[in-house]
Amino acid sequence: MNVYILTKFLLIITIIKLIKCELCELNNKQGYKIQFGKDKNETIHFILSLSNRQHNLNNWYAIGFGHSMMGGLDIIMIRILNGNVYVTDEFVNGYTSPTPDMKQDITLHKYDYIDGALVIRFSRPVRPADTMSNIPLRNCFKWNFVMNPGTIYDLRGSISKHPGRPFGTLGYCIMWRNYVGELQYTSNSSKSPSPQIEDTNNISSVEDIKHNNTPSTPEISRSSKQLKADTSKKLNQTDNSEKKPTKKKDLKEGDNLSETNTPSTINSDDLSNKTKLSKIPVPSSKMNPATNMFEMSNKSERKPPSLPPTDDIEYPRAASWVSGTVKDLLDDKIGKQVFMCFLFECLAEENLIFVDDIKRLKELKNKEERKSLMQELLDRCTTTINVSSKALQLIKKEINKDDPDVTCFDLADKEVSKLLENDQFPRFRRSSLYLEFLEKLLPKAYALKWSSSFEALLGNQVGRYYFRKFLQSIHAEENLRFWEAVVEFRSVKNKSVAMTNLGKNIQQQFLREGTHNEVFLPFGLRQTIEKKIQQKDVDITLFDEAIKHVEQVLKNDPYVRFLQSKEYLDLLEKLK
Repeated sequence: MNVYILTKFLLIITIIKLIKCELCELNNKQGYKIQFGKDKNETIHFILSLSNRQHNLNNWYAIGFGHSMMGGLDIIMIRILNGNVYVTDEFVNGYTSPTPDMKQDITLHKYDYIDGALVIRFSRPVRPADTMSNIPLRNCFKWNFVMNPGTIYDLRGSISKHPGRPFGTLGYCIMWRNYVGELQYTSNSSKSPSPQIEDTNNISSVEDIKHNNTPSTPEISRSSKQLKADTSKKLNQTDNSEKKPTKKKDLKEGDNLSETNTPSTINSDDLSNKTKLSKIPVPSSKMNPATNMFEMSNKSERKPPSLPPTDDIEYPRAASWVSGTVKDLLDDKIGKQVFMCFLFECLAEENLIFVDDIKRLKELKNKEERKSLMQELLDRCTTTINVSSKALQLIKKEINKDDPDVTCFDLADKEVSKLLENDQFPRFRRSSLYLEFLEKLLPKAYALKWSSSFEALLGNQVGRYYFRKFLQSIHAEENLRFWEAVVEFRSVKNKSVAMTNLGKNIQQQFLREGTHNEVFLPFGLRQTIEKKIQQKDVDITLFDEAIKHVEQVLKNDPYVRFLQSKEYLDLLEKLK
């Protein structure tokens, strides 16, 4: 009996030693699963599983890293392009006040289709800026920021896919586009600062392994140099892949996992339920319109729309767009043109064009013209436009009829319009393009008024932008960022679940002791807010006293110094 107990004890100890990090898993109803964990070498490993993926369906996905949207956000971008997968950084950190991030340290290890699911394995080193809220260190922390179809915040706390386009910021997502283009069309990608991603053909012939139905942990036991050497060696084996299939290698149950630096699932018995991996299809040399924009030689084909002249619009009209809805913006001819310029820079102009074309479709009288446009819209839904499978099925079911009903596009129209409203419109309001357009219209009298009214400064978007730049220069921007977060909190439906979750996010980012963006409040006030959030007694007044305190702090010193700053004086010189 004692020998049996001792044996069981030693077995448990052995299993614990084999596990290099704690593995966390997040799922959502749409078949989007992410497993992640940190190993002893300070590397975070990921397995992303996307169910019901078609081999030739091109799309964007994103994984949000960071304490919140307000500044600590870092995005890992995943591009599925003609059956190949590219994983990189987003070239920008933060959302409200984004900063360039030129460091590309994402490593793609392997990917394959398993029982209709695309499984992608990649890793990222822990960075000094990461915090306990960003990544799982000892236990499974819930990420403070995740992505949900058609929304900026996923207030339910689940991981979801990001619809359609990269969560980029203006020119930085163009850098990402160019970077991926270089990966695909340049034979020598080592000249550009890139993560350790194999060439397109190399990726197509990655090593296959036996796998259970649920994605297990990544096998990254070899160094990157050895991995590249193995991959190059496999190229010789796959030159005649059409004539002779590549022999698959299996993961032996006896492999010494302790020599790897990877997370491991505790349910190791399931490894015996091996599933053969299907070979990734080699992409066709003929590219469809959805991928042409990634070709370096075709970059000039996307002619940018021009910003409207400022002669026909005054500042109050343009400033009203920030407080209105996306419908109000699109009803304004000039506003719509500015919005289109923003969408172009974010590589998302096709969403607005899609919505406009559906309106045009419903106005067409000619049957053949309707069918032709409907087929074109369907083609876009399978390439550049991200709609749900339900919306796609409704369209496909109707479009083969002799006289298809145009209302089959209603659900797709609703989904894309929701994406414009909940994702791209809020980003437009924060964008530098919109701020620069407002600045051109700003009368000098408005800026002069800021010197006598702190409230006028905070209430003006251009003024707040320059005030934030000044606060960044003195490393004191957290108070203004907290103020802006509370303004957004107050715009959410009162006493809703969304308000409760957003209030909790703000409290964790700005009011939790020791956070990077900690805002200092009187102890009793901080405790009161925390207690209300714990009791879910959250309403629009939750941060009222905190905002009064923060406004007083900003007004006492930073505001006075800003009025004498180079930023403010230079702006006055520029304005008419």
